Amino acid sequence: MWEIFKSIVVEFFDGLIFLITILPLAIMHTIPVPAFLANSNYHLVPDSMLWFASAFELNTGFAIMSTCWFTRFIIRRTPIIG
Repeated sequence: MWEIFKSIVVEFFDGLIFLITILPLAIMHTIPVPAFLANSNYHLVPDSMLWFASAFELNTGFAIMSTCWFTRFIIRRTPIIG
């Protein structure tokens, strides 16, 4: 009996983590890229800016921060927790 309850709780929290973290990222990847970004106008950006963005992994940092902000938003809207 205890094992069944334990598996239900684990599955519930796995689903909750999926909804909070992975699902928003999947939705963000379905949004089309605007035309002015898709043209890859990297020649307009100075080399020092491109080096800074690649050295500090700004694309990964932006994805992590947006997920954190979305998670904070959801947690604050949860009546029991927030």
